Amino acid sequence: MKKRFALPLLLLLASCSRPIALDNTPSVSPTPSITAPASITVDEFSLSQISGGGCGMTLWRPDRTANDRFIFFNGLQPQSMEMRINGQMMQFDRIQASGTEIYGQSTSQIFRSQNGFITVQVNVTLGKRGEIETVDIPEGSLRVLTDDSEITIPVVGNAGC
Repeated sequence: MKKRFALPLLLLLASCSRPIALDNTPSVSPTPSITAPASITVDEFSLSQISGGGCGMTLWRPDRTANDRFIFFNGLQPQSMEMRINGQMMQFDRIQASGTEIYGQSTSQIFRSQNGFITVQVNVTLGKRGEIETVDIPEGSLRVLTDDSEITIPVVGNAGC
């Protein structure tokens, strides 16, 4: 009997075998990544719900009053911008500011959420000065963007100490 099929059969068996793992470490599934929200809802909040406070800019919808109906707050400290988006209070970093500056705020500002998924653009017009180191904001817009969504809200408010 000839052994001419032995070598090809041996090569075929060798190519079908699986390597044996020498490491007994259990496999770990990757951590699910955080994703940007599919839609955006900008909710109102009261000043008692923010982590900061003091001097800064507060904005609200024109059809509301200022009392506990804010949709934007930015203080003088870095990372003090807060909004309530999709029911969750979120902090933002200011990444750009231009225009007229007053009380540590600017008439045009851009913020990015600390998780990096939401961008907020604020553009306001300054009005009359108030009695106690404040300036009225009679009109403006708040534009909130994610990869998939965008919402623009008219705003009014004030800035000051």
